[in-house]
Amino acid sequence: MVPQATTISAVRAATDVPVDDVLRALADGDARTVVAFVATRPEVSLDQLAGVVVGASVAGEDRIATPAEHDRTAVKLHHDTLPRLEDCGFLAYDRAERRVTDADVPEPIVAFLEVDRDDDAS
Repeated sequence: MVPQATTISAVRAATDVPVDDVLRALADGDARTVVAFVATRPEVSLDQLAGVVVGASVAGEDRIATPAEHDRTAVKLHHDTLPRLEDCGFLAYDRAERRVTDADVPEPIVAFLEVDRDDDAS
């Protein structure tokens, strides 16, 4: 099945956040990786997300991510990426617990990121 194209109108209808804010948030590759991941796993720790994001950033390279890269990614997620995504209403981030406690990614965003929600989220 070929997915339908996501339109600005569909994004506007699916969220109360201005479309420009959504587009700014999703302009960052790390943010797109987070949104795609939490679309199928609505509860996840900051450490797990940092591992996913840093792993995606080195995918295709002939190396593994360093602990320093993981730590820098966790700091960026904690202070920048996750609060921006929370402002868009895509997830709830508990700063004290350092975990995403709930994710509700609108269907047009899921389609845009080509996330298969039917995949096993284990």
